[in-house]
Amino acid sequence: MRTKVHVLCALSLVLALCAGNALAADGLTKAEIKERMKNRYPDLVRLKEQQILGETNQGMVEAVAKKGVQESGVAQIVNEENADRSALYALIAAETGTTAAAVAKINAQRVFQKAGPHEYFKDTDGIWRQKKNMKVGFATPDSSQ
Repeated sequence: MRTKVHVLCALSLVLALCAGNALAADGLTKAEIKERMKNRYPDLVRLKEQQILGETNQGMVEAVAKKGVQESGVAQIVNEENADRSALYALIAAETGTTAAAVAKINAQRVFQKAGPHEYFKDTDGIWRQKKNMKVGFATPDSSQ
């Protein structure tokens, strides 16, 4: 009986994934995660404009300086955003047959392409730089400076 229950649970999960209604580890659907991220987006934009937050080459957000974490609510926003991004990356990876890390890197490049020149990105050396001071992507600082 126990084996039958396990098989039915596994089958239900596979069917949910195939139907595009995948659930994250915390039980949220892809649509629910996207909605939470959409609601948080204005705060992320504001914090990036204030140069408190930046994007990493791993597809996550971080405080650009330690003082940024001390700002009211910043740590909570960062933690919630990164948790949702991780869950979303995992769901997309499962749907597409790739890894969450690969999905994260693709998103990091997409965010970089859409960013304004004064937004901060952590390059592959772990150094925060404004987009205007970087070559395409997260590789290295622009040598024309």
